[in-house]
Amino acid sequence: MAGPPTHYDVLGVPRGANAAAIRAAFRRLARELHPDKQRASGAVAVPDATGGSDAFSRVKEAYDVLRDPAARRRYDAALDRQAAEGALRYLGAPVVRVA
Repeated sequence: MAGPPTHYDVLGVPRGANAAAIRAAFRRLARELHPDKQRASGAVAVPDATGGSDAFSRVKEAYDVLRDPAARRRYDAALDRQAAEGALRYLGAPVVRVA
């Protein structure tokens, strides 16, 4: 069973993507999914808590994390921890979290 999509999945870039590739993917998706573009085309966008479309909000959140080198390192570390914990669970080993 796959988990929720990562920020990399949302932007459609590989985990090792450089800043230029991340920015290009964001800009491409923002042009497609921006709520103003959706209204102009007559499409019905599903608003989220901030008033934007849900898909655009996910793209913006992903970009905000991946464009900041420090935030990206923290995010990658969290993905690595999740992968390690998942592997341990798969092998039947207890997962012990150390603060």
